[in-house]
Amino acid sequence: MKKRFRFLQTVQTKLIIIHLLMILVAMQLIGIYFYKTMETSFLNNFKTTLNNQATLLAEYVRPYLSGTRGTSGDEEAIVRDGLDNVVNNFNKISGAEIQVIDMNRVIISSSSGPTEVQQINTQLEVIRALNGISGNEWDVVDSLGVRKRAVVAPVLEGSNIIGAVYIVQSMEDLFSTIDRIKQIFIAGMLIALGLTTILGVVLSNTITHPIKPIT
Repeated sequence: MKKRFRFLQTVQTKLIIIHLLMILVAMQLIGIYFYKTMETSFLNNFKTTLNNQATLLAEYVRPYLSGTRGTSGDEEAIVRDGLDNVVNNFNKISGAEIQVIDMNRVIISSSSGPTEVQQINTQLEVIRALNGISGNEWDVVDSLGVRKRAVVAPVLEGSNIIGAVYIVQSMEDLFSTIDRIKQIFIAGMLIALGLTTILGVVLSNTITHPIKPIT
């Protein structure tokens, strides 16, 4: 009798384990696919949005870059003030670090304030953009370990390049959102696994119950 009871216990345990392993493997595959797809989608959307912002800002600053050429000191100061207002307003809306750069790679406006103005931007991607080479976007990690995305877009007047806009946006909020969604998904998987365990016990009892009279 004890042997029969142990046999039933062994069958029931194996059924539960097999059931849980199948569900666990399926959840892992779904989880990996979901996480990778979600991360790729979020990153692509972030990159597209940042590129659109750079293109839009380039359109906004074009009149100001055109207006700084061949003007007197007072007129140029008025144009520069207008440019600073555009940059600062864009910075408040997007939270991005912004530089407007002329054809000599001189920073003529910056969201970081006047300390960067009249400095030379030596970034390779800025040189590429000013020379009409596209694809000037890259990921960067600053000295504090903050992950950021940088984009340089040329400022066009007709078909001529008259400057560039340089935008750097933090990606930490994006990754925090991805991590929160991942934690919610893992919690959901654990709950589902617990419910599946209970269901596995019920099903194994249902399967082994008819065998008891036979054994």
